[in-house]
Amino acid sequence: MTYFESTGNIGITAATNPVRERQFGYSSTISGLLVMCFDAGFVALTLPFGYYGARIFTKPQWCSFGAFLIFLSFLLLCMPTFLSPDYSITFSEEYSTCGSQRNVSFCTSSASSKNTNSKTFVFLLFIGFALLGIGNIPQNTIAIQYIEENSSMGGFYFGVMQSVRSIGGISGAIIAAITLQVPINLKELPVSSTHLLWVGAYWIGFLYTSIAVAVFVPILLIFPKSFKTDEKTKASDSYDGFLLQAKSLLFNIPFLLLNLTSVTEAIVFAGFFNFSTKYFQDVLGFSTDVASYVLAIMILAAALGSIIGAGFTKIRNHFSYFLSMLIGLSFLQLVAGHFILFKCNSRAVAGINLDYSGAAINEVQLNSTCNSKCKCDEELFQPVCDTKANIAYYSGCYAGCVGSTANCTCVIGPLVQGTCSEPCFNMYISISMIFIFVVSMVGKIPLGIAASIKIINVDHISFAMAAINFGQRLSGMIPGPIIFGYLFDWSCILWQRSCDDTEGSCLLVDQTKLTWSVYSVIMTCCIFPIIFYFLAFLIRKKKNKDKKPSIIAVSPVIDNTDKNHVVSIF
Repeated sequence: MTYFESTGNIGITAATNPVRERQFGYSSTISGLLVMCFDAGFVALTLPFGYYGARIFTKPQWCSFGAFLIFLSFLLLCMPTFLSPDYSITFSEEYSTCGSQRNVSFCTSSASSKNTNSKTFVFLLFIGFALLGIGNIPQNTIAIQYIEENSSMGGFYFGVMQSVRSIGGISGAIIAAITLQVPINLKELPVSSTHLLWVGAYWIGFLYTSIAVAVFVPILLIFPKSFKTDEKTKASDSYDGFLLQAKSLLFNIPFLLLNLTSVTEAIVFAGFFNFSTKYFQDVLGFSTDVASYVLAIMILAAALGSIIGAGFTKIRNHFSYFLSMLIGLSFLQLVAGHFILFKCNSRAVAGINLDYSGAAINEVQLNSTCNSKCKCDEELFQPVCDTKANIAYYSGCYAGCVGSTANCTCVIGPLVQGTCSEPCFNMYISISMIFIFVVSMVGKIPLGIAASIKIINVDHISFAMAAINFGQRLSGMIPGPIIFGYLFDWSCILWQRSCDDTEGSCLLVDQTKLTWSVYSVIMTCCIFPIIFYFLAFLIRKKKNKDKKPSIIAVSPVIDNTDKNHVVSIF
């Protein structure tokens, strides 16, 4: 079940975020809010689930209920495509060349890439993401304690679970890459899958995963309450009061510091991961399907990190050892985080980020002497690429093309449809560093869980895992996508225009502005965990030192009333 859940939740969702932006014409900030709904649903109920869940029903029953909600959520993520008007793109010589005589305006004659009543359909996406978050609660709280109660290798199996989740994410990214090459409504579109306005049939992946997850709803109900029947396992069913458990964790400073590190990690993980395909397209110049394959490589790195982290937990079972490994991986992550500085100067568009002579500009200047007699329509974004100069133009009209793209006054070489792209060595450096970055970041998850379990009562594990997830989601994974979504919108220099003069999704970003802003967030979130790990290590070391009993010389007290010498030490 974890495999299919992660296929939809990790792979397909992250790979298709930019596609949904184009389909419904909303900004990256809205994308961040959608992802936030997943974590908001998780946060709203995670603590009650973690504490009361196993008291009301058995743990397998709760896991089955979570699977049912995940099934419903994937279905809801498909529904907007079925309910909304068909997505369409105008690509006609009549509207994209200079000197066209238009009897009907562009907006009247053709649907723009933003469908009517899109807000209604986006509302369904919000509900779907919220249900997906709630459905994930049992997996991340109750299921962990179920594994811990029935196995002596809980940390190892948690790492295996993370690996399965990563493998599912890889499958989801590959499925997304394949389905994104199919037109969204299974009807031919006038552009190729590499075009900026292309929208693929991402809903096929969600439909597949919803059916697969539904199969596990009855299967999970078959699992017993416990696989053990000895007294030790039964004793683990006893709980302290809710407030006593909360107080125990709140006054556990090392545990709180580990929680803070997970918060900073969650900001980067949730923010960058959910916008990774958009980053690959905007900064490295990949097409939608290629970006999905790169996402699969990124998730593969996460799987490798989980395996490495789980393996480290088996070498030694000591808190100080876990922290030393966490600090080492954090330094590696800090170095690899500089991947963000390597970018490719792709998607240069004359009049947007370059003038018509090829020099960089800071403001949009679509009109030039070579197209001054053309009455071009700014609402019609149909980029064409001058393959010789490697410069794209807003449309054939703005390239000064008369009648067809074979006769243009602004260009040097032949024109092809779409933006320009060329091989860039920086993309290989960036992807290699991203791989190391993800391995080190995800490798810390099993180590962090193992370290947390070492310093809390075993009966508090379920509640502690709920508290960790609560902190991660509330302070890290909720703001993370919003922060990154805002940075993408803040860096945008070309917005998709709709017929009602409102801005839709971002089509082109200022690469320098985006990379440095994202770099600042990533570096900040990489430095703070190192500080927190050191503090946790020092505090725990001092606490253990204070607990060591002093050696006091005492005299034996002999009870003469008995023939045996009874030694008492006071």
